[in-house]
Amino acid sequence: MSRRSTPDLRSSSQRSSGDDGSAGDLLVAGIPDDDESIPVDETGSRSALQVLDELFAEGKISGKKMAQLRDSFSQLSATVSKMQQSESDLMNEAKTLTQEMSSMESDLATVESFPGNEATEVGQQRQMLLKHRNALALIEERQEKLTYDIELLTQERDGLRKDYERMPKPEVGSSSQFCLQSFM
Repeated sequence: MSRRSTPDLRSSSQRSSGDDGSAGDLLVAGIPDDDESIPVDETGSRSALQVLDELFAEGKISGKKMAQLRDSFSQLSATVSKMQQSESDLMNEAKTLTQEMSSMESDLATVESFPGNEATEVGQQRQMLLKHRNALALIEERQEKLTYDIELLTQERDGLRKDYERMPKPEVGSSSQFCLQSFM
């Protein structure tokens, strides 16, 4: 198998020390040339585990690094599988709900187009309920207006009483004083 070598990005001191790919090394992915062929499986991509085995066999990564990468790959692969299953479940649920909604819309259209819908007992009850609610709303509005008017008249009466109390009082024997006090 022909493989393109990756550029060595280690410093010259690391290259000369003969570092064997321990945990501190950088892992650099090489980009294959267009003319170079890479073996593929049935799905059209090489297995990441196969690539890791090859890199370990060639001595490009350490056993510790390979174990870490295998673990990461396994976790990511499991997460992808869970997400795909979740997506599939959600798509199925969306299809089911869409069908239910379509069925309900057609049922609603059928009920709304039913001739004489208001003539049924339920329709008559609905009309009566709406009529009574409207009447109740009008009564409540009128009651609020009357309460407001009472408050205004009470304030006006209190103001008039204060004005009357400030006025000079006529002498005690007068008949006009008797008449005013009887109205208060």
